[in-house]
Order: sequence, then C-alpha cells, then structure tokens
Amino acid sequence: MTPYLGHSAIVFGATSGMGAATALLLAERGANVTLVGRRADLGEEIARKCAATGRACHFIQADIAKDDQVDAAVRSAVTAYGRITMAANVAATDIAKPLVELTDADFDTLFNTNTRGTWHCLKHEIKAMLETGGGSIVNVNSIGSHITIGGNSLYGASKRAITALTEYAAFEYGAAGIRVNQTSPGATRTEMLQGWIDMAAASGITMPDFEATAVLRRLSSPREQATVIAFLLSDEASYITGVDIPVDGGTILLNRGVPTPTGAAPPTPGDAYRK
Repeated sequence: MTPYLGHSAIVFGATSGMGAATALLLAERGANVTLVGRRADLGEEIARKCAATGRACHFIQADIAKDDQVDAAVRSAVTAYGRITMAANVAATDIAKPLVELTDADFDTLFNTNTRGTWHCLKHEIKAMLETGGGSIVNVNSIGSHITIGGNSLYGASKRAITALTEYAAFEYGAAGIRVNQTSPGATRTEMLQGWIDMAAASGITMPDFEATAVLRRLSSPREQATVIAFLLSDEASYITGVDIPVDGGTILLNRGVPTPTGAAPPTPGDAYRK
C-alpha cells in the first residue's frame, strides 16, 4: 500500500525516536523522504532503512537552531525531488531542572532549538511550498505545553510557543494551500524520555510511575506517534489545519482529575514526577 506516492517529505529530527519512525513510515507509504538531523551516523543508517522500502531517501546533516543550515536542507529536498509536499518538525531538546536553578545558557539552548528552530523550519518549508503549490506541515509539540511537569518550566515554555507558531502559520498561509497542525505526544519511548527516567530513578520514581501517568497505563511507541503525524500530513486530513492533537494515552485527562471508571482518582502526572 503506497498512498503517499507522488509526495516528497522532509523530516527534521529524523535520527532517532519519533522523527526516525515518521521518516520510515512515510517512505513505507510511498513518499520520497529527506531526513535531517545533527548525528550523521544515525541519520545515514535511518536513511538506508527508508531507502530499503524502494523510495528515494537521503540524509542531510543540519542543526535547526542554524537558519542557514535549515535553508540548505530544504533546498536540498527541493533539488532532489522537485518540491516538498510534507514536512514534519520533530527535533527538540530538554533540560530538566527546578526553575530557580536554570541559567541563561539553559534558556538559550531550549529556545534556540525548540522555538527558534521550529520557526526556522516553518519559514523555509512554507517558502518552498509557496513556490510549488502548497503542502502540509506538522510540528511536534509536547504535553509539556498543556500540563505542568516538575523541572520542565523552560521546556514547557519553549514548547508552548510552538502552539502560537502553528496557529499563526495555519492562519496566514491556509489560503495558499498550506496546512499546519501539531501533535502533542505524551510519554514515548525515546532517548529524551529515557533521560528523564534515568534522572527520576534517583528519586525513587520507577517505570510503573511513568506508565501510571496515562489512562492507558503504558508508554507510547515512536511508531504510534508517527501514525498520527503521517495522518495529518496526508491528503486524508485535507480539511484539518491549525489544530493540536494530543497523542498522550489520556495523560491530560488524568491531569485534569477525571476519575477512572471505577471512581478511584488515579495519580496525576505531577504526583508521579514529584514522588
């Protein structure tokens, strides 16, 4: 099944986790894919897996915090495949500390990648799509932009800004045939989450504590996140723009205090992370 034949996609943050899963899923469904990330060894490996599906795929090393590198990556995708019809902006970073311990350097690191970097991606993707007849973009946000998670104040702030970027981009360029949406993943088995788990272990927080932060009582896989990203990018979502889809297994519900069917109030994400 190749429903995305004729599409050309670019995935920023494609070297691991949700980005790698998204690139591979798009290739499996027939799209040509440009993979972008900072780690060349991992990027080339994922690109080979994508190419094994029979689609044209290549990797570009770039840091989304650098405007000229994002510009070059987008131009490389257009040169290789003629246009970009799909773009997924997945790259992100995190620094987990109590608010009063965060530094100006931490602020710059988080906002340069998460916020400025997403803006760089949007800007150059939209420019390319305006020249070639439109397309679809998905920014990958976080439930950290919806709920409070201890030690993640600046991460949450940098991610919440992405919601505004998503909405403004959708508003400004919808008439040009460009759709812009976002997903907000919950706890997903990625390198970033593993870092949180390792750090939390020192405070006695265990894997079941993380799993208990979702109604479904488990973590998400990168592939589950990729399927929602791919849907929003696809023609099947042709009348959807400017929206956020939490892919969180019900974590936001728990944070709002919605009881389980048994009537027992489960622990909220905040309770788990503060244990």
